[in-house]
Amino acid sequence: MKSVLTQNDKTMDQNAYMAMYKMTGFDLRTFSSNMDKLISYVGERKNITAQDVEYVLKRTKKDPIYEFTNAVTDKNIVKALFYLDSLLAGGEIDHPLQLLSAIVNQIRKLLIIKDFIENPGGSVWFTGCRYNHFRSNVMPEIIVHDRAFLKNIDDWENTLSKELGEDDENQKKGKRKKKKRKASTDLIIAKNPKNTYPVFMMLQKSDKFTKNELIYDLECLSKADLRLKRTVQNPKLVLEDVLIKICMTGE
Repeated sequence: MKSVLTQNDKTMDQNAYMAMYKMTGFDLRTFSSNMDKLISYVGERKNITAQDVEYVLKRTKKDPIYEFTNAVTDKNIVKALFYLDSLLAGGEIDHPLQLLSAIVNQIRKLLIIKDFIENPGGSVWFTGCRYNHFRSNVMPEIIVHDRAFLKNIDDWENTLSKELGEDDENQKKGKRKKKKRKASTDLIIAKNPKNTYPVFMMLQKSDKFTKNELIYDLECLSKADLRLKRTVQNPKLVLEDVLIKICMTGE
Protein backbone atom coordinates (compact mmCIF):
# COMPACT_ATOMS: atom_id res chain seq x y z
CA MET A 1 0.00 0.00 0.00
CA LYS A 2 2.93 2.33 0.63
CA SER A 3 3.88 2.12 -3.04
CA VAL A 4 0.37 3.22 -4.03
CA LEU A 5 0.58 6.19 -1.68
CA THR A 6 4.05 7.13 -2.91
CA GLN A 7 3.00 6.83 -6.55
CA ASN A 8 0.14 9.24 -5.93
CA ASP A 9 2.17 11.56 -3.70
CA LYS A 10 0.05 10.79 -0.62
CA THR A 11 0.74 9.95 3.01
CA MET A 12 -1.34 8.15 5.61
CA ASP A 13 -0.70 8.07 9.35
CA GLN A 14 -1.04 5.08 11.66
CA ASN A 15 -4.48 6.12 12.91
CA ALA A 16 -5.82 6.15 9.35
CA TYR A 17 -4.35 2.70 8.67
CA MET A 18 -5.97 1.33 11.82
CA ALA A 19 -9.30 2.91 10.91
CA MET A 20 -9.16 1.18 7.51
CA TYR A 21 -8.33 -2.14 9.13
CA LYS A 22 -11.24 -1.86 11.56
CA MET A 23 -13.69 -1.09 8.77
CA THR A 24 -12.44 -3.43 6.03
CA GLY A 25 -9.99 -5.95 7.48
CA PHE A 26 -6.80 -6.90 5.67
CA ASP A 27 -8.33 -8.36 2.51
CA LEU A 28 -5.88 -7.05 -0.09
CA ARG A 29 -8.42 -6.44 -2.85
CA THR A 30 -10.83 -4.57 -0.57
CA PHE A 31 -7.99 -2.64 1.03
CA SER A 32 -6.64 -1.61 -2.38
CA SER A 33 -10.08 -0.58 -3.63
CA ASN A 34 -10.68 1.54 -0.55
CA MET A 35 -7.26 3.13 -0.92
CA ASP A 36 -8.19 4.24 -4.44
CA LYS A 37 -11.40 5.79 -3.10
CA LEU A 38 -9.49 7.68 -0.43
CA ILE A 39 -6.93 9.01 -2.91
CA SER A 40 -9.78 10.16 -5.11
CA TYR A 41 -11.61 11.78 -2.20
CA VAL A 42 -8.71 13.86 -0.83
CA GLY A 43 -7.87 15.24 -4.27
CA GLU A 44 -4.84 17.53 -4.14
CA ARG A 45 -4.44 17.20 -0.38
CA LYS A 46 -1.44 15.02 0.44
CA ASN A 47 -2.31 13.52 3.82
CA ILE A 48 -5.10 10.96 4.30
CA THR A 49 -6.55 11.08 7.80
CA ALA A 50 -8.64 8.76 9.95
CA GLN A 51 -11.54 11.19 9.46
CA ASP A 52 -11.23 10.74 5.69
CA VAL A 53 -11.34 6.97 6.12
CA GLU A 54 -14.44 7.10 8.28
CA TYR A 55 -16.28 9.47 5.93
CA VAL A 56 -15.40 7.73 2.65
CA LEU A 57 -16.05 4.17 3.78
CA LYS A 58 -19.33 5.09 5.44
CA ARG A 59 -20.32 6.90 2.25
CA THR A 60 -19.56 3.78 0.23
CA LYS A 61 -21.86 1.75 2.45
CA LYS A 62 -24.59 4.34 1.93
CA ASP A 63 -23.95 4.62 -1.81
CA PRO A 64 -24.18 1.11 -3.28
CA ILE A 65 -25.02 2.56 -6.71
CA TYR A 66 -21.45 3.87 -6.76
CA GLU A 67 -20.19 0.33 -6.16
CA PHE A 68 -22.63 -1.02 -8.73
CA THR A 69 -21.49 1.27 -11.55
CA ASN A 70 -17.86 0.69 -10.58
CA ALA A 71 -18.36 -3.04 -11.01
CA VAL A 72 -19.98 -2.51 -14.41
CA THR A 73 -17.20 -0.27 -15.73
CA ASP A 74 -14.64 -2.73 -14.36
CA LYS A 75 -16.45 -5.45 -16.34
CA ASN A 76 -16.77 -7.43 -13.12
CA ILE A 77 -19.94 -9.40 -13.82
CA VAL A 78 -19.95 -11.18 -10.46
CA LYS A 79 -19.88 -7.93 -8.48
CA ALA A 80 -22.27 -6.21 -10.87
CA LEU A 81 -24.88 -8.94 -10.45
CA PHE A 82 -24.33 -8.98 -6.68
CA TYR A 83 -24.94 -5.23 -6.33
CA LEU A 84 -27.87 -5.40 -8.72
CA ASP A 85 -29.55 -8.03 -6.56
CA SER A 86 -28.71 -6.10 -3.40
CA LEU A 87 -30.08 -2.81 -4.73
CA LEU A 88 -33.30 -4.31 -6.05
CA ALA A 89 -33.91 -6.20 -2.81
CA GLY A 90 -32.77 -3.51 -0.39
CA GLY A 91 -35.16 -0.73 -1.31
CA GLU A 92 -32.42 1.87 -1.95
CA ILE A 93 -33.95 2.73 -5.33
CA ASP A 94 -37.47 3.73 -6.35
CA HIS A 95 -37.40 2.13 -9.81
CA PRO A 96 -35.04 -0.15 -11.80
CA LEU A 97 -34.72 2.63 -14.40
CA GLN A 98 -32.50 4.46 -11.90
CA LEU A 99 -29.92 1.71 -12.23
CA LEU A 100 -30.17 1.73 -16.00
CA SER A 101 -29.68 5.49 -16.04
CA ALA A 102 -26.62 5.18 -13.80
CA ILE A 103 -25.05 2.69 -16.22
CA VAL A 104 -25.89 4.88 -19.24
CA ASN A 105 -24.13 7.85 -17.63
CA GLN A 106 -20.95 5.84 -17.07
CA ILE A 107 -20.88 4.26 -20.53
CA ARG A 108 -21.51 7.63 -22.15
CA LYS A 109 -18.66 9.13 -20.13
CA LEU A 110 -16.33 6.33 -21.28
CA LEU A 111 -17.33 6.97 -24.89
CA ILE A 112 -16.52 10.66 -24.50
CA ILE A 113 -13.12 9.68 -23.10
CA LYS A 114 -12.53 7.38 -26.07
CA ASP A 115 -13.24 10.30 -28.38
CA PHE A 116 -10.65 12.38 -26.52
CA ILE A 117 -8.04 9.60 -26.71
CA GLU A 118 -8.54 9.29 -30.47
CA ASN A 119 -7.93 13.02 -30.93
CA PRO A 120 -4.38 14.43 -31.23
CA GLY A 121 -4.38 15.77 -27.67
CA GLY A 122 -5.28 12.35 -26.33
CA SER A 123 -2.13 10.76 -27.72
CA VAL A 124 -0.39 11.55 -24.42
CA TRP A 125 -2.51 8.85 -22.77
CA PHE A 126 -1.45 5.21 -23.01
CA THR A 127 -2.40 1.96 -21.32
CA GLY A 128 -0.45 1.60 -18.10
CA CYS A 129 0.02 5.36 -17.79
CA ARG A 130 1.15 6.36 -14.29
CA TYR A 131 -0.76 8.93 -12.29
CA ASN A 132 2.08 11.46 -12.18
CA HIS A 133 2.37 11.37 -15.99
CA PHE A 134 -1.39 11.71 -16.26
CA ARG A 135 -1.50 14.70 -13.95
CA SER A 136 1.37 16.50 -15.69
CA ASN A 137 0.69 15.64 -19.33
CA VAL A 138 -2.79 14.22 -19.88
CA MET A 139 -4.91 16.38 -17.59
CA PRO A 140 -3.87 19.67 -19.26
CA GLU A 141 -4.94 18.21 -22.62
CA ILE A 142 -8.29 17.14 -21.15
CA ILE A 143 -8.89 20.68 -19.88
CA VAL A 144 -8.13 22.06 -23.36
CA HIS A 145 -10.42 19.43 -24.91
CA ASP A 146 -13.29 20.25 -22.53
CA ARG A 147 -12.97 23.99 -23.10
CA ALA A 148 -12.99 23.52 -26.86
CA PHE A 149 -16.04 21.29 -26.60
CA LEU A 150 -17.96 23.81 -24.50
CA LYS A 151 -17.04 26.58 -26.93
CA ASN A 152 -18.33 24.50 -29.84
CA ILE A 153 -21.60 23.92 -28.00
CA ASP A 154 -21.88 27.62 -27.22
CA ASP A 155 -21.17 28.58 -30.84
CA TRP A 156 -23.70 26.05 -32.09
CA GLU A 157 -26.40 27.37 -29.76
CA ASN A 158 -25.69 30.95 -30.85
CA THR A 159 -25.88 29.97 -34.51
CA LEU A 160 -29.11 28.08 -33.96
CA SER A 161 -30.60 31.02 -32.10
CA LYS A 162 -29.77 33.35 -35.00
CA GLU A 163 -31.17 30.94 -37.58
CA LEU A 164 -34.41 30.73 -35.64
CA GLY A 165 -34.49 34.52 -35.42
CA GLU A 166 -35.02 34.48 -31.66
CA ASP A 167 -32.95 37.62 -31.03
CA ASP A 168 -34.73 39.64 -33.74
CA GLU A 169 -38.12 38.48 -32.53
CA ASN A 170 -37.32 39.47 -28.96
CA GLN A 171 -36.13 42.91 -30.08
CA LYS A 172 -39.34 43.50 -32.05
CA LYS A 173 -41.39 42.65 -28.98
CA GLY A 174 -39.23 44.89 -26.83
CA LYS A 175 -37.96 42.01 -24.77
CA ARG A 176 -34.55 42.01 -23.19
CA LYS A 177 -31.97 39.80 -24.74
CA LYS A 178 -31.91 36.52 -22.89
CA LYS A 179 -29.02 36.01 -20.56
CA LYS A 180 -26.52 33.62 -22.04
CA ARG A 181 -27.06 30.16 -20.65
CA LYS A 182 -23.93 28.34 -19.59
CA ALA A 183 -23.26 25.32 -21.78
CA SER A 184 -24.05 21.98 -20.19
CA THR A 185 -21.14 20.16 -18.55
CA ASP A 186 -22.72 16.72 -18.79
CA LEU A 187 -20.59 15.84 -21.79
CA ILE A 188 -17.20 17.02 -20.59
CA ILE A 189 -14.60 14.73 -19.07
CA ALA A 190 -13.48 16.73 -16.03
CA LYS A 191 -16.24 18.66 -14.27
CA ASN A 192 -13.78 19.54 -11.52
CA PRO A 193 -10.30 19.82 -13.09
CA LYS A 194 -8.71 20.23 -9.67
CA ASN A 195 -9.83 16.75 -8.63
CA THR A 196 -7.73 14.75 -11.07
CA TYR A 197 -7.69 11.24 -9.64
CA PRO A 198 -11.30 10.28 -10.47
CA VAL A 199 -10.62 11.36 -14.06
CA PHE A 200 -7.47 9.22 -14.09
CA MET A 201 -9.49 6.22 -12.92
CA MET A 202 -12.10 6.73 -15.64
CA LEU A 203 -9.40 6.79 -18.32
CA GLN A 204 -8.04 3.55 -16.89
CA LYS A 205 -11.52 2.03 -17.10
CA SER A 206 -11.86 3.18 -20.70
CA ASP A 207 -8.95 0.90 -21.62
CA LYS A 208 -11.17 -2.09 -20.80
CA PHE A 209 -13.49 -1.18 -23.69
CA THR A 210 -13.18 -0.51 -27.40
CA LYS A 211 -15.15 2.32 -28.95
CA ASN A 212 -17.31 -0.15 -30.86
CA GLU A 213 -18.06 -2.03 -27.64
CA LEU A 214 -19.22 1.16 -25.95
CA ILE A 215 -21.48 2.02 -28.88
CA TYR A 216 -22.89 -1.52 -28.74
CA ASP A 217 -23.40 -1.15 -24.98
CA LEU A 218 -25.42 2.04 -25.47
CA GLU A 219 -27.57 0.26 -28.04
CA CYS A 220 -28.19 -2.56 -25.56
CA LEU A 221 -29.06 -0.05 -22.84
CA SER A 222 -31.49 1.71 -25.17
CA LYS A 223 -33.25 -1.58 -25.89
CA ALA A 224 -33.34 -2.40 -22.18
CA ASP A 225 -34.88 1.01 -21.52
CA LEU A 226 -37.71 0.24 -23.93
CA ARG A 227 -38.22 -3.20 -22.41
CA LEU A 228 -38.51 -1.71 -18.93
CA LYS A 229 -40.96 0.98 -20.06
CA ARG A 230 -43.12 -0.87 -22.57
CA THR A 231 -43.23 -4.49 -21.48
CA VAL A 232 -44.12 -6.47 -18.37
CA GLN A 233 -40.84 -8.37 -18.37
CA ASN A 234 -39.15 -8.92 -15.03
CA PRO A 235 -36.93 -5.82 -14.49
CA LYS A 236 -34.24 -7.90 -12.80
CA LEU A 237 -33.96 -10.22 -15.81
CA VAL A 238 -33.82 -7.25 -18.19
CA LEU A 239 -31.02 -5.64 -16.19
CA GLU A 240 -29.13 -8.92 -15.77
CA ASP A 241 -29.25 -9.41 -19.53
CA VAL A 242 -27.77 -5.99 -20.26
CA LEU A 243 -25.10 -6.40 -17.56
CA ILE A 244 -23.96 -9.68 -19.08
CA LYS A 245 -23.75 -8.08 -22.52
CA ILE A 246 -21.69 -5.15 -21.20
CA CYS A 247 -19.38 -7.07 -18.90
CA MET A 248 -18.80 -10.11 -21.10
CA THR A 249 -18.31 -8.34 -24.44
CA GLY A 250 -14.72 -8.71 -25.57
CA GLU A 251 -13.96 -11.35 -22.96
